[in-house]
Amino acid sequence: LKSLFLDAFTRNSAGISGPLRSFERLSNLENLYLGANSFTGTIPANFLASVSASKTITVGLKGNELTGAIPSDLSRLDRLNIDLSDNKIDTVDQELCSQMNWMQGAVGQFGCSAILCPPKTFNQQGRQTASGNPCIPCTGLDASSHYGSSSCSTVQKESERAILELLFQLTGGHSWKRKDNWLDDGVDICSWYGISCRSNVTVVSILLGGNNLVGTPPKQIFELPNLHFLWLYSNPIQFKFDGIEKSKTLTSLLLDSTGLESIEGVGKAEALVDFDVRFNSLKGQLPSEIKDLKGLPFLL
Repeated sequence: LKSLFLDAFTRNSAGISGPLRSFERLSNLENLYLGANSFTGTIPANFLASVSASKTITVGLKGNELTGAIPSDLSRLDRLNIDLSDNKIDTVDQELCSQMNWMQGAVGQFGCSAILCPPKTFNQQGRQTASGNPCIPCTGLDASSHYGSSSCSTVQKESERAILELLFQLTGGHSWKRKDNWLDDGVDICSWYGISCRSNVTVVSILLGGNNLVGTPPKQIFELPNLHFLWLYSNPIQFKFDGIEKSKTLTSLLLDSTGLESIEGVGKAEALVDFDVRFNSLKGQLPSEIKDLKGLPFLL
C-alpha cells in the first residue's frame, strides 16, 4: 500500500474515531491522509516505523483530537511532510526542529515553526511555510495553549466579517429576501442568515441561494480561508472567478440559474468536487481548463 486517503473534510460526520494506528507494517507507504476525523490520544512512538528513512512521505492529520508530543522517533525520517495543525499537541521535541529536509525544506529555514506554530500564535496553515506567512500572535481569551492553531477568532472574525460586509454591500443586501442579523454589531457572524462556521470561529459555508442577491460578489470571498460551500444559485448575479485560486478549501460551488455566461477561471479551484452551472447562459465549448478539476466527478 502506497497511499491511503481517509480524510473527512467533505463530510458532515465526525469521521473515524479512536486512537491513531501506528501503520508500522506499511513499509511502502508514501501518502497518508486522515485529516478532519476524530482520532484521539497520542501519536504512537512506532508511527511509520517500517518506512525507509530516505523516503519522502506525506502525512495529513489536520483537525483531529490528537494530544501530547510529536514522537522524537520520527527524527529518523529524513523527508517527512506532516500536517498536525488544529490538534491538541503540547510538545514539539527540539530534535525534530533540526530536520533540515522536513516540510519540503521549510524546517531548515524556519525551525520549529515550520512544523507547528507555537502556543498563542497562529496562521492559516497552522505552521510557517514561507517567509511571508509567519506565525502571528493571537491575543485574548481565545489564544490556544496548543501548537499548530490555524485560527484566532479575534483576528479571524474581524477579517471574515469585513469580507461578508462587502458581499452584502455589493449584492444589494438591503433588498435580500432574508438578511437576519447581517451587519448587526451585536451578533456574531456565525449567526448571520446563511452563514455556518466551524467551531464558531471561521466561516465554512455561505448558503444564500434564491435570496435575491443582485450584482457581482466580491473576489475577496475567495480569501475566506476555510470556505467549503458557496451556494448562490437562483440569484441574478454576475459571478466572476477572479481570485478563485486563493480558495484552497472550496469543494462545493452552486451557481445554477444565475445568468452565468462564462466559467473561465474555474480551473484554478483545485479542491472543487461539486460544481453546478445548469440553467445559465453558457455558450460554445467548455474551456479546456475544466480538465484541471481533478476531483470533479461530473459537471452539472
